[in-house]
Amino acid sequence: KLCAALGIVETVRAEELSIEEWIELTRLVSSAPTFMESDAQDIHAEMFDVVDENDTAIGRASRNDVHEQGFRHRAVHIFVFNAAGELFLQKRSRWKDKHPQRWDSSAAGHVNADQEYDDTARREIAEELGVEANPVEIGRVSASEKTGWEFLRLYRAEHEGPFRLHPAEIESGGWFTLKQVEEWTTARPHDFAPGFLECFRAFQADSQELTRVGAVGIDLQ
Repeated sequence: KLCAALGIVETVRAEELSIEEWIELTRLVSSAPTFMESDAQDIHAEMFDVVDENDTAIGRASRNDVHEQGFRHRAVHIFVFNAAGELFLQKRSRWKDKHPQRWDSSAAGHVNADQEYDDTARREIAEELGVEANPVEIGRVSASEKTGWEFLRLYRAEHEGPFRLHPAEIESGGWFTLKQVEEWTTARPHDFAPGFLECFRAFQADSQELTRVGAVGIDLQ
C-alpha cells in the first residue's frame, strides 16, 4: 500500500528513493504530526505589526494575511562573522513558506507584534543558530517589493561556531569570504533570498563609503 501511494515498485532499494520520497514515506507511516507540521501551525498563528511607509505601527495582522495582502511589516537580518572575517550563510529549509532552499543571512526573522528589532535579532540567533551573541545594528533597508514589503534592520554579530542549526528552519550552512559572496551573488543571484540580496547590497554600500571616507581622511566627528 505504501509503495502504491508513493508510486514506486515494491522491489525498490532504499538508496534509490529520493529525499522527497523518504519524507512522504515518513508522513505515511507516522500518525503523529512532525515537528515541521507543528512549527507550521505556530508560524501561521504569529501576529505582526502592520506599519506605514514610515515604519510606524498602524495595526496588526496574522503572518498569512500580511504576506497575502502585501502589508508592510518588520524583519531583521543578522550577518555573523568569525575571526577570519568570513560570513556564515544559511540555506533555507525546503519547509519554509517563502524562498525555500535559497541561501540567506546567517539568521533572519520577522518582528512579532509588540516586539522590538533588537530583541528579535538576539532571539533569532538563539533560535536558528543555537548560540548566544550580541548583535549590533549596522544598516536599514526600507520596505519595498524586493524585500517582500518588509522594513529590514541589518545587524552584525561575532561568533566562531559551531552552530546548532534549527532543522525546520535551516537545511545547511557554511562560512564564506566576502569576495566569494560578492562573486556568487553577481553570478547567480537566484540562489539567494531577495531579502538577503538587499541587505548585502546595503552592507557593500556602507563598506565602500567607509573605505572612501578613510581614504580622503574625513573627520566623522
